[in-house]
Amino acid sequence: MLVVSAIRHYSTAPSHNQYDYCSISYTTINLFCNIGGAIALLNILIPTLIAATTPSRVTQMTSYYSLTMNLIAAIGTAIILPLATIW
Repeated sequence: MLVVSAIRHYSTAPSHNQYDYCSISYTTINLFCNIGGAIALLNILIPTLIAATTPSRVTQMTSYYSLTMNLIAAIGTAIILPLATIW
């Protein structure tokens, strides 16, 4: 929720140039790049860590990891829809 409020706050910053058609600030772009970089990095590191720590149960642990990612994405989607109607 903190991320949503930060994105909402920084994306509605007033434009200082009359020819600037984009209302997204550089802070918002930086935030999205950092989140995307973290997702990309963890997408490589976590399966490697699973394989290194549990060599006998790699498929089971990877399926748990995949299930957890999908559940978190579904919960995030279910939470953001009511929040979108509030704002």
